Amino acid sequence: MTPFTILYGTQTGNAERLALRVARLALRQGFERVSCLPADDVPIAEWPHTGGPVLIVCSNANQGDAPNTFRRSWASLLESAAAGSMENLQYAVFGLGDSLYLKFNHMAKMVHNRLRQLGGTAVVTRGLGDESDANGVEETLQPWLSQLWAALERPCTYDATGRAPAYPQEDVPFFPLLSIAPVSSSDQVIDGPSSASANAAAVTPPRFTEPVFHCEVLANKRLTSAACEQVVHHLELRVEPGATADSAYDVGDALGIYCPNREELVEELLQRLQRDGSEMVVATPDTSHGLARQPARAFFGRPLSLRSLLGHYFDLEAVVTQEFLWMLAHAVVGVDEDACDVRERLYELANPSNVSDYLQYAHREKRNVCEVLHDFKDLHPSLELVLSFAVPMLPRYFSVASAPAMDGADRFDLCVGLLDWHTPLKRHRTGLCSSYLVRAVPGTRLTCFVWRGSLTLPATPAPLLCVATGTGIAPVRSILRQAAGLAAHGWKDVPVVLVFGCRHEAEDYLYRDEWDTLKAIGRLPTLRVIPAFSRDTAKKVYVQHKIGEHARLTSSFLQPESSGALPGVVYVCGNAKQMPKDVQHTLEQIVEATVAEVQGVAGAAAYLRGLARAGRYQVDSWSA
Repeated sequence: MTPFTILYGTQTGNAERLALRVARLALRQGFERVSCLPADDVPIAEWPHTGGPVLIVCSNANQGDAPNTFRRSWASLLESAAAGSMENLQYAVFGLGDSLYLKFNHMAKMVHNRLRQLGGTAVVTRGLGDESDANGVEETLQPWLSQLWAALERPCTYDATGRAPAYPQEDVPFFPLLSIAPVSSSDQVIDGPSSASANAAAVTPPRFTEPVFHCEVLANKRLTSAACEQVVHHLELRVEPGATADSAYDVGDALGIYCPNREELVEELLQRLQRDGSEMVVATPDTSHGLARQPARAFFGRPLSLRSLLGHYFDLEAVVTQEFLWMLAHAVVGVDEDACDVRERLYELANPSNVSDYLQYAHREKRNVCEVLHDFKDLHPSLELVLSFAVPMLPRYFSVASAPAMDGADRFDLCVGLLDWHTPLKRHRTGLCSSYLVRAVPGTRLTCFVWRGSLTLPATPAPLLCVATGTGIAPVRSILRQAAGLAAHGWKDVPVVLVFGCRHEAEDYLYRDEWDTLKAIGRLPTLRVIPAFSRDTAKKVYVQHKIGEHARLTSSFLQPESSGALPGVVYVCGNAKQMPKDVQHTLEQIVEATVAEVQGVAGAAAYLRGLARAGRYQVDSWSA
């Protein structure tokens, strides 16, 4: 019996969902024992000794960094793995990325190369999924899986062109990932005490996979004007005394926040499933179908009310996945014409080769679990199936905008932009966590943890060029306030330039008064702010235009150490879609024109890569 192991690195949950789907496919291909786990749950020393092939499914974080569930594994592969340590490993790597962004599938490429360096044997060429393809990552995934199964001498279910049959998921092994049982006095609760009483269990606080602490909201004020379409708030939080989890942070870090679902949405789902929210249950992993190991969930083995289970552990606002629609297709009962039509429609929506229908129905309208169950109101899937295919509740990450040296180690400032829009069919949508935070009143208690970011402040004072757009000002504010807090240690004597982009000077020029204050009180007397307002003039002006306009100034931060000048550091923070590419292109032009030893566009790009390796060119970007 050959086992098959899937290890995934995920930041937003997409790689996890794909990994679980491939796990089901592996069972169909004849593997009798399949494991699907976060990579960090399995020490790298065990990877060559699983007894079978190992598939790595990996996404990117930020600009090609390791995602959450791959960070320890990647650090171990780089630091402690010896040459030849993976010589018994048969592996394959599939990456999830988007070619619109810088460093497309960078982490998947690096993992593939590193495993090969350590002696591993790739059973197939790496697969690089691209969200920008017509069918998203499926464009690459399906033919790549065909190659994988063939290389592993498993029967291939794809046709000669590498395309999937009409409904590729109809015959995939169908089973729930978890079982849910009523709490009884005889239950043995995994990783916790047995249920002594339902009342005690009913008030059990939610548990999370990360070591969390609690913060109290001290202040919450709007930064943008009332006339501004974009609502942005500044929040000040303080860590509650007695926190057992580590709440220490540094510049560049983010605060992970768990927020609950809206109560009305929880009640709507309970009513749709015809379940009593006060019912006490225990959920455990279901391993009876061949999926021997799966991701540990924080709620496994804990007596909880259904209301608490739904309220804290599943994202009821999330867009339903194709796997959820596939599950509903299996829930159709009957062979009459109406039942067949519904089943066929759901299979069409769940078909990875026809993703446009799914995008039209689910993504563009942001349909969630409750709305889809309302659309198909004659279907009655079990609670186990609904929760097996619902999106788990994930933390939301917000760049820390405060600085320990200026604000204290127990305070976190956040700059939160409210996600608020209407779908093509005029449905009003808001972001789950951003709306929760914008509404938070002083005294609100938040469940938090620190996520270590990639930005760093030099150990000794250095010239700083900070480029930020919108709420990308948050990590830059942290950097500038940290430098201001260390003013007496030489930071008040180095050049500091902020290039900030927004739409209107009068509406969304975030923290404008603060920059003047830092200069006036002598904390950052050299600070120079160069704003770029994209909607205040007939011709749109963006940060890259201002950088080019001040090319000589910008060049002073980019010169090599051999020039004799104090080496500068450049930070670029904001939305990942286009701005980082445009800024990089402008910087390359300036480098080509002003750095003597650089020749040509390729030379300028290589020079910037060298600055990045030296920590002198740092990018922190994200997609909304």
